[in-house]
Amino acid sequence: HMAQQLQKAQKQVQEKAQQLVALQSHVQSLVKERDQLQAGSTVQAFTQEREALQAQSQALAHDKDQLQAQREALEGERQQLQAQTEALAQERQQLQAQVE
Repeated sequence: HMAQQLQKAQKQVQEKAQQLVALQSHVQSLVKERDQLQAGSTVQAFTQEREALQAQSQALAHDKDQLQAQREALEGERQQLQAQTEALAQERQQLQAQVE
């Protein structure tokens, strides 16, 4: 019976030791993260990423404006061609009427 208690205690000690190792590892990673934040590297990286995204957003907005202008120009051309097509259709009907 004493051997079982001893095994149980040893198992508990091993579990506690594993928990301690995991906690120590977690503390080390938190310390490293804190050091990086204090050094400003994370903030600097976020700032650079934000600036890059803002530049990309501005470029996309410019592209959108250009595409909108092209679309409007093409719509104007389409309307002109539609008017020409209708005029030619009327002219053709008139010519057919003259021939008949």
